[in-house]
Amino acid sequence: MPTTEVTQVYLGNTQDRYKYPCAFSLAPGSSQTELQVTLPVVNSVESNLFFTVVVGGQVTTLPTSYDKVAFTSDVVVSPPSILNISGCDVQMGSMTASCPTAGGIPITVFGGNLSGASVSLNGISVSAGDVLLNTENEVQFTLPPSAGFNSVVEISTAEGSTTSSLLSYAAALIIAVEGCEPESTLSLTRCPRQGPSASRLIRLLGSNFGASGARVLVGAQTCAEVAHDAGNPHGNLTCTLAEVGDKIGPVRNKKHEEEEAEQEREGERL
Repeated sequence: MPTTEVTQVYLGNTQDRYKYPCAFSLAPGSSQTELQVTLPVVNSVESNLFFTVVVGGQVTTLPTSYDKVAFTSDVVVSPPSILNISGCDVQMGSMTASCPTAGGIPITVFGGNLSGASVSLNGISVSAGDVLLNTENEVQFTLPPSAGFNSVVEISTAEGSTTSSLLSYAAALIIAVEGCEPESTLSLTRCPRQGPSASRLIRLLGSNFGASGARVLVGAQTCAEVAHDAGNPHGNLTCTLAEVGDKIGPVRNKKHEEEEAEQEREGERL
């Protein structure tokens, strides 16, 4: 039967053979024996779909003369996939690492079926305005502030979603410590073991501290009351040294301890 008598083409399944109406036309140079069918937009993951053709008012399956239709009768709509992520200072195969906790740099996700994707990182959605590029195989977005290794990147489309842990933020880097009596840029001495909290306050300077919630250890002791600087939260914070016993301090300094021991021996001789 010539294709000029075809009035409708549908893509469907055994439950609903007329589920998706299809646009169609006579294929160029086919001598009225070949249809060119445009697949519809399918907003779900489906498989085992087949075509139903209405010819001259009669519902029929695809006859042998239509075996050159451009699409197979088993159509699978695939969810997105992630192959690799790039954009930060360190690239290890398909993983990007040492990303700044302050964010603000472009990150590129390569994969498949990414068209129309939305992005989230560690469960927080990336705003549409921060998605810089979106094609079938590539999504580029501005990295949001966060922290942690193996952060979860989620890509979602109408066909489904997928996650990947191919992105890690940088570890905190301390370049200076302030408070007590400084011995060097990274060393303090004569820190009070007890007393008012203001006398036990120290300041850390560096990078990749995160926007909030950093945990600071001095030796085995937790430095309390961590406060990120409002103007530079990722590179400046303060905390209060723990109170400890007379002979044990959270910041150990061998020279200081030897001087104290010598003073005690002098006192005993007197």
